[in-house]
Amino acid sequence: MTENQAQTYAENVGKRIENEERTANDILEEALDINITKNINGHYIGAEIAVTLGGPNAYINTRTQCVEAYWGGQKGYWALPVHVIEELDATLEEISH
Repeated sequence: MTENQAQTYAENVGKRIENEERTANDILEEALDINITKNINGHYIGAEIAVTLGGPNAYINTRTQCVEAYWGGQKGYWALPVHVIEELDATLEEISH
């Protein structure tokens, strides 16, 4: 067992996204859930994209620009490259109008 399984899991998910060079459409097609945040004027702010659920839970959070993993009360984070986040945000903003 690792000291922080959630951190290890976040790193593994983040590295897999980076190494496979998946497009925003690839990620969104495989998403288990997407929670889009808009401001009071209806402008896109960001999104949480569920990539795994049910222990561990892992989300791509475009506002924090990280993979966030939660496992047994532990939290872990892995920063994603800016170009991945920008592509996700652009795609989600376009389809959320």
